[in-house]
Amino acid sequence: MRKSNNILFFDNLSQFDSLIHGFSTRSFGSMRPSHPDIVYSLKKFAAALKIDSQKIVRMDQVHSNTVYWATEKDWDHEIEKTDGLLSEEKNVFLGVITADCVPVLLYDQKKRYVSAVHAGWRGLYNEIIKEAVSQMIQKESDPKDILVGIGPCIRACCYNIPEDRAKMYVEKFPDWRPFISEREDKLFFDLVGVATNQL
Repeated sequence: MRKSNNILFFDNLSQFDSLIHGFSTRSFGSMRPSHPDIVYSLKKFAAALKIDSQKIVRMDQVHSNTVYWATEKDWDHEIEKTDGLLSEEKNVFLGVITADCVPVLLYDQKKRYVSAVHAGWRGLYNEIIKEAVSQMIQKESDPKDILVGIGPCIRACCYNIPEDRAKMYVEKFPDWRPFISEREDKLFFDLVGVATNQL
């Protein structure tokens, strides 16, 4: 990942002239939906990316495994109860907002499908990433053609979880055990490790 003009970019996705992506930083202001300056912040960020902020499709993120194929008719709208957006149309920009949760960007370099996924612990538990990739495959994506970027999020060093949640994880996904570590009588969870494992 590299930083330019206060925007974070993935190296693997930056090689495509047909693809615009980036993660905002604090210099653009708060992107929190409830923040009074969200419209201004979003316009400022969109201008830096050289896109029209009214062509961005947003999500009402609820930690589900629901994904939605966005089109031009969804410009400047928030899709209800959704945690993954996909599109096959040009000039449809997908927005994902995260703090601790994992933002995942997917790009099929052959079909030119794009996806933005919001994956917190609940989303990962509900296999939101799998759902987004499956939707792309249903539209004839070859998994070998899908490039992935995992964006800024909380890391295993700092994400403390309760014991009952760790137990719940391992009961459903025994292969998650290596992503739970113990330090000073506390359990820590590696969201990025799980996201990578699911991919």
